Amino acid sequence: MKRFLSIASLTAFVVACSFEGEENATDVTGEWQHAGGNHFNEKYAPLDQINARNFAELEIAWRWVSADSRLPQDLSYPTGDYRAVPLVVEGVMYVNTNHGQVAALDPSSGEELWIFDPQSY
Repeated sequence: MKRFLSIASLTAFVVACSFEGEENATDVTGEWQHAGGNHFNEKYAPLDQINARNFAELEIAWRWVSADSRLPQDLSYPTGDYRAVPLVVEGVMYVNTNHGQVAALDPSSGEELWIFDPQSY
């Protein structure tokens, strides 16, 4: 019985730590569901719309002004130069701010869908 439990535990551990499914590795929808792109932090997307030939023609599609800019400028602590890693999940971009706010944006237009402010400043 003890041997069976050991083998079952080892099997469960191996399955839990196994690689992501192959369908996730070839996803070309533009989803970026993890910091670094995937569980392995590969920072790679198989998208091919931008290449060496059209790179010089790129233009800024939109800019988002952080929700922190709407807060009072005299908050009690400095935040430093923190850079967020936006995530795109099911067509919505999520980004956090230096003051702990979270915003949901439309990735095609930059339109702000909602902001959560935990007032942790």
